[in-house]
Amino acid sequence: MNSLELDFTETAAARMRILGLSGSLRAASINSALLRAAARLAPPGVAVVPCDRLGTLPLFDADDEADPPADVEAFRADVARADAVMIASLEYEPRP
Repeated sequence: MNSLELDFTETAAARMRILGLSGSLRAASINSALLRAAARLAPPGVAVVPCDRLGTLPLFDADDEADPPADVEAFRADVARADAVMIASLEYEPRP
């Protein structure tokens, strides 16, 4: 069982479950830190659960749609269990 499944099970009383997607896989990522802070600061009844499986997802391949890899199926289930998705990602500014 991954932490998302565990956290969503443990937060069954939460009225809103938010799946957090970080734009970076680095352990010291500011994006991931933002999601962890959102989880800590969420009001009662709201569970923010950072997704820990993004690094296991393969690149999109339409040929796999009929029989997707297990990690893709698990990610789809994570999204289906969530009431909302929060994406933390950098905004890049083009340089002139």
